[in-house]
Amino acid sequence: MGFLMTQVGGQLTCPVIIMQPGSGRSSVTQHANTSAEAKFANVPGVITTNPNKVYDVKGMMHAMIRYGGPCVYISYGSEASADVPDEPFVVPLGQGIVRTPGKDLTIVHTPPASLVTEAAVTALAKAGINAEVWEPRTIHPFDDAGLIASVKKTGKLFVVSHGYWTNDFSGHMMAVVAMALPGTKMWRVTYPDAGAPFSTAMNAWMVPDAAKIQDAVQKFVRM
Repeated sequence: MGFLMTQVGGQLTCPVIIMQPGSGRSSVTQHANTSAEAKFANVPGVITTNPNKVYDVKGMMHAMIRYGGPCVYISYGSEASADVPDEPFVVPLGQGIVRTPGKDLTIVHTPPASLVTEAAVTALAKAGINAEVWEPRTIHPFDDAGLIASVKKTGKLFVVSHGYWTNDFSGHMMAVVAMALPGTKMWRVTYPDAGAPFSTAMNAWMVPDAAKIQDAVQKFVRM
């Protein structure tokens, strides 16, 4: 699909939705344990989503069906279950959302880092750090305006991703803010540039978990 879309400049009408299961940085083989968002988002004309909440999963699926062009839905299954309406409804593509309002900094996360980020934010609140949590939901097109509005309010950006440090989509999100709001303090935590070990214990040491996020945020806000 990537070859086809690049040959037509992203202008081809191609009504297809590709379900891409995400490993969630579990203990599996190295090549299966990757975050593919940046790869798909780099293909012109391809809608790329990775929603975290079950409500968004259904609503964005309906939106992708009605869109009529090529879409990639990356599924990590971060939220186990939730009540959603039986009737069809649409969650707009390319529109992020503030999950938790805050004032001290903006924390941006993408699945599968969502659940650990939520746990870290709860712990940070007990420590007196009021974080705003913003979730993109759609990687391409990306909601530049939504992210910029959140960071403009808080003055700081902290990005959590399970992608690799090099060329991860978190770098794009930071670039958006750097160009729109020069001088903004920013930090990010990602998976290191190394093959994922099969050992559960070793892999857990490399994944940005709630404790690592909490520690990094506390150091960041004191900078």
